[in-house]
Amino acid sequence: MATMIPPVKLKWLEHLNSSWITEDSESIATREGVAVLYSKLVSNKEVVPLPQQVLCLKGPQLPDFERESLSSDEQDHYLDALLSSQLALAKMVCSDSPFAGALRKRLLVLQRVFYALSNKYHDKGKVKQQQHSPESSSGSADVHS
Repeated sequence: MATMIPPVKLKWLEHLNSSWITEDSESIATREGVAVLYSKLVSNKEVVPLPQQVLCLKGPQLPDFERESLSSDEQDHYLDALLSSQLALAKMVCSDSPFAGALRKRLLVLQRVFYALSNKYHDKGKVKQQQHSPESSSGSADVHS
């Protein structure tokens, strides 16, 4: 049976951004590499598992045996209810597969790397703006003096 990944809370730590930027992108492509990087997220407490909610699957309320036939509207309603219940069950079974677990881990690792990259380049832009601001204000002070 696959190990279900519980819902998680993301809490990115800013001081680890530089280490995530330097991660080898090829390790994200392998299942083993993703497992190592995901365990790094968990050990750094950047990914905090939340308690799993109990999911109660209840099927549609179908009528007991009746001698008279159902109207076509009632048949459509029961058919839609059965199909939506099957879809909900299929979604739950597929999300519990090993592939889905590995995919969720890979997505969380990619999300962390993209967050680190985004912060690096946005912070670099802020630093450049701050460097230009004091120069322009000091330059205007020299002109007026």
